[in-house]
Amino acid sequence: MNKTYSLDGVQAILSYPFKAPGWQSKFVIGAVLFFANYIIPIVPGIFLTGYFAKMIQTAIVGEAEPALPEWDDWGDLFKRGLKVFCATLIYMLPALILIIGGYLLVYVPLILESVSSSSRYSSSMNGTSGIMIILSFVGLAMVFLGLILYLPLALMLPPALAHLIAKDSFAAAFRIREWGSILRANFWGFFTTLAVTTGVYMLLLTVVYALYFTVILCVLMPIGLSIIVVYLGAISAPMLGEAYRKGVDKLAASASV
Repeated sequence: MNKTYSLDGVQAILSYPFKAPGWQSKFVIGAVLFFANYIIPIVPGIFLTGYFAKMIQTAIVGEAEPALPEWDDWGDLFKRGLKVFCATLIYMLPALILIIGGYLLVYVPLILESVSSSSRYSSSMNGTSGIMIILSFVGLAMVFLGLILYLPLALMLPPALAHLIAKDSFAAAFRIREWGSILRANFWGFFTTLAVTTGVYMLLLTVVYALYFTVILCVLMPIGLSIIVVYLGAISAPMLGEAYRKGVDKLAASASV
């Protein structure tokens, strides 16, 4: 994939999923897998993650133009997706602990307070109301810190996961010095990938949330979200793979000078 990050290149990335042969059935399979997460958590999403990882690897190798691969070799898709899922979970764990723990500290005291106010133990609970207020403030602080921590961790994920996929090694995601040098070599390529994906996501999400304002179409929102996830993965995967490959090329070129 030799497209540059020009306007024409971005337009080509945004439109290619709808030009691939059999794209309708490939979209449906991906959307069904994402929708299945509402019923069976995590497992269907791992297959979908593996599908996108396969697309990233194709772009890193640079053998062909962006294309939606076939849904085959499900064992390989699961193996790829599981590596990416576990690496993502490890990276995001500090932020998740702060956010989830903070919400627990905020809402559990409120629930206990509401229960105690209508029970015969309300008088005994009054003495602990001050502690509950303190815990709530601590919880809010933890949520705030978690959200602050979430942003840099989320920014680290794309090059880390691309490195994992390129090296086909789980440990490669945590060799920060290696993928960090690739990120620095093509920072604007990674930034463009993030900016385009975020912009398209916000636009499509606004359209889907508009379904909330109708009584009939609101039931279609989960389906709309499923299609958005598949489309975002389809456009972000080749962009991320190309950004990584160009970073490797630039790093090699600078080393040879």
